[in-house]
Amino acid sequence: MLRGRCGWLGGWDISAGMLRQAEAKGLYDSLEKRDLSQLEIGAERYDLILAADVFIYLGALERIIAWCAGSLAKGGVLAFTVEKGEAPLTLRESRRFAHSAEYLHGLLADAGLAEIRIGEAVLRHDRGEDIAGLVVTAALPQLHREGQGDGEEAVPA
Repeated sequence: MLRGRCGWLGGWDISAGMLRQAEAKGLYDSLEKRDLSQLEIGAERYDLILAADVFIYLGALERIIAWCAGSLAKGGVLAFTVEKGEAPLTLRESRRFAHSAEYLHGLLADAGLAEIRIGEAVLRHDRGEDIAGLVVTAALPQLHREGQGDGEEAVPA
């Protein structure tokens, strides 16, 4: 779905088996084995970071949300799904984590992301049951200042 809409498409996974399946599709420009819990912010900036059915394995999302916010280009979008929970963070019997909308909204806002949208959807079916989830998007504002100046750049000449 994304291939025809982007100039470059990369994928990361911790599972070599999943990377082999992705490679077989012939869609990606780059595939790498990476542990998302160990990412460091680098020089690369991304227009879109998409994590579908990924963050459910990480638990607390402070570190990965900070990495995403620090790795987006100005105006870039973060999109992800999580299983819907009532508590900020819950480990389920499935060994997947569920997150609340309030927890996610707070994390995204604290990371400097805006245009936060959180909707509900059925993510998958597991043992005949619908798995309720949240579909989340947020953007890094176009105007992002690292510090405060004297405001002179905001005054027309």
